[in-house]
Amino acid sequence: MEQDVLQKENEKKVEYRYYEMPVNSYVLPLLGERWITNYGKDSLHFHNYLEIGYCYYGKGRIVTEDQVFEYENDTFTIIPKNLIHRTWSNPERV
Repeated sequence: MEQDVLQKENEKKVEYRYYEMPVNSYVLPLLGERWITNYGKDSLHFHNYLEIGYCYYGKGRIVTEDQVFEYENDTFTIIPKNLIHRTWSNPERV
């Protein structure tokens, strides 16, 4: 099943997401209710900065080009810049 998911995702378009870092800052926090999302509807993507995520509650998966990683509440995730990935949240647990 995991391999089927990866194959289907690799057949889709990959989106580049550019984030502009504020002047004199090393961090671009994406905080608040606006960023609580049921991920999985977005395409595979990559971005120009390292991504550090924290799961407050629920569980899900991060799918990269060739691997699937599970996460759950109280889990940190780190995704290097330019790594193609997609984050899926389990809709029953978010």
